[in-house]
Amino acid sequence: MTRCALVVIAKDEARYLPEWVAYHLAIGIDRIFIYDNDSTDSTPALVERLAQSFPIERIVWPGAGRASPQCSAYNDSLARLSDFEWVTFIDVDEFLVPWGFDGVKSFVAAIPAHISMVAMNWRNFGSSGRSDPNYENVLKTFSRSGPESWTYQCRVKSVARVKAIKEVFCHDADLHFGAATLSDFQSYTHTRRGIVDRVVYNGVQINHYQTKTFDEFKQRMKLGNVNKDPTRADSVRNGDKSRFDMLDQNQVIDRRVDRFLPSFEIHFERVKRALGSLMERPSVSVPPELMTPANALRVG
Repeated sequence: MTRCALVVIAKDEARYLPEWVAYHLAIGIDRIFIYDNDSTDSTPALVERLAQSFPIERIVWPGAGRASPQCSAYNDSLARLSDFEWVTFIDVDEFLVPWGFDGVKSFVAAIPAHISMVAMNWRNFGSSGRSDPNYENVLKTFSRSGPESWTYQCRVKSVARVKAIKEVFCHDADLHFGAATLSDFQSYTHTRRGIVDRVVYNGVQINHYQTKTFDEFKQRMKLGNVNKDPTRADSVRNGDKSRFDMLDQNQVIDRRVDRFLPSFEIHFERVKRALGSLMERPSVSVPPELMTPANALRVG
């Protein structure tokens, strides 16, 4: 049976990791490798606890002295992937959503044999009109995204055949063999590394929850750029309101992830039970009632 791995580098993600882990186990990921990048919250204890009950491995990965902590972690993982046919590299604010398939296994099974990597376009979700950061689930709270015409969604993350990978970068990889395509299994052109010439959602997408609420956005930006040595001055990220407003696009209602929520709920309950008191539980308030604009587009 095809085995699929997931690799992530995480820093101070204790609030978000339980949901993220539960979801990706629910869609069929066989093992998750979590590179702990200088976390100062309960992330280390949380991941170690999860590793006792789930197919998860924590790797300590300090950032200082590494030109790119993220890329170096990804490339280190290649030596750990001999038991897997496919691997995906994404962040904790990104969810792989194979909405046109039963899960990740049926998605990779549909990839033609001559293709070694599929670059999956971001679907960038905004605040959905929410300002209160107290909620339990990202997936249920944020359902509004930017339109397909938004060029910011030309950014991609990739799933690749392990044996074909030569070198991994933040958004994709160089290959020893095989073609690289978008989710329509057609070739693409890079406009810049990790940015492609078109947006395609052909049965799969990367739900990217970069903004959430402004309070969360500011906090996330303070963690720095994991693609740069944290001792560098330019590793600091812009968490200004003007940047948040640029990213906070909410024109399209996208609930494609909903088909996986029943399985997610089962896995999430198991994760919460395994974590016990380590589980961060924000005080959940009722989301604001949002009026759907007459010109809003609903997908999924």
